[in-house]
Amino acid sequence: MKALSIKQPWAQLIIIGAKDVENRSRSTSFRGRFAVHVSLKRASYGDLGLDAIPRNLRESVKPAWESNASAGRVIGTVELVNCIRDSNSIWATDNYWHWVLRDPRPYSQSRPAKGQLGLGVGSVTVGLSDGATTRSLNPIAGMSGNHMCADLDTYQDLD
Repeated sequence: MKALSIKQPWAQLIIIGAKDVENRSRSTSFRGRFAVHVSLKRASYGDLGLDAIPRNLRESVKPAWESNASAGRVIGTVELVNCIRDSNSIWATDNYWHWVLRDPRPYSQSRPAKGQLGLGVGSVTVGLSDGATTRSLNPIAGMSGNHMCADLDTYQDLD
């Protein structure tokens, strides 16, 4: 399974089913389920745009941002179903690709994952109940910048 590193609070909002679009500078041909890894670095406070976030979600956004909850951990999976430029989602940002998401599945317990940033060849160490397992990095097509992409086949059977 692929994994994508996403900053808080966006990772948490995706996993609770509140955020249905991930804005990216590039498109991707990848379709399917991927693990959501919480980046060690959170979004800047100015990027939160709290006024634009629906009022009922603001209470979960700020605490997730403040605590950088689950940083460095995989918190669940979500399915990438499309990659478009014209989503009408409240989360869609102009001039970005909109990675359309559905069917989030939070893990009952987050799992630690350490990897390298970017698309370089390397490995990711994943904490499992039977010890740590190392897997090779496999980028999601179209990924760039400070985003971990990893092959996490072992996550498929954990929850």
